[in-house]
Amino acid sequence: MCTAVVRYAPGDAWPVLVTFVRDEDRARAADAPGAWWPDHPLVVGGRDRSAGGTWFAVDPRAPAAAFVTNRFEPGLTPPMQRGHHTRGTVALELLDADHVDAVDEMAPFHAVRVRRDGGRWWHWDGSATSVEDLAPGVTVIASRGPMLPGETERRARLAAQFAALTTPPLEGDSSRAWGEWIAALDGRATEAEELGALTVRSLADHPGFGTVGASLVALAADGRVRYDVNPTTDLDPGAWARVDLTPAGAT
Repeated sequence: MCTAVVRYAPGDAWPVLVTFVRDEDRARAADAPGAWWPDHPLVVGGRDRSAGGTWFAVDPRAPAAAFVTNRFEPGLTPPMQRGHHTRGTVALELLDADHVDAVDEMAPFHAVRVRRDGGRWWHWDGSATSVEDLAPGVTVIASRGPMLPGETERRARLAAQFAALTTPPLEGDSSRAWGEWIAALDGRATEAEELGALTVRSLADHPGFGTVGASLVALAADGRVRYDVNPTTDLDPGAWARVDLTPAGAT
């Protein structure tokens, strides 16, 4: 049940800040962020080794970022029972276009693309797609449906928490660049089965499932991009590292 937080502040030097916490089967192998896709040579992101796609992608030249999450909601067919086509292509496609190919063959998802002038949010429920623009302020996107117990309250709490954070300096190493944003993501104190937390320690009904890492991305009004990742299950503050975007053509 991945969770993302997007803060959009038009007029700021860094108008778009994105936090993405990835939850997944921990036995599912993945590669660290890189320029993995020949059809998208400028794009950098982590690669799922099973299907070859990604959950979070950054195009430093646009500049833009896009991500995709599952949708777990009553009435929607569970992903493992419906999809035939990987959703790992969604983020890559949305960096180039306003539509997703083969969506009818995919399990339900949420997908977001952000640029420095704002973002768009795609909702696919297995039968229809709707699209909305992200409003200024803080938006929380999560796999777990808002009608599920405690989820509306969790989203409201996260939105208030991230709205209260100051804009980080975004210079230097990860700790200095992101400051209190990294502290807000620290999941070392998260308890098992704590569904209200941003990170997932463990779930009794899904053994081996939980948080596998996180990404932080900032888009500046002048075209700069900052991309940092953490590959730990508890988002240990000391494990954050900046992703080098230079091989993808950034300057």
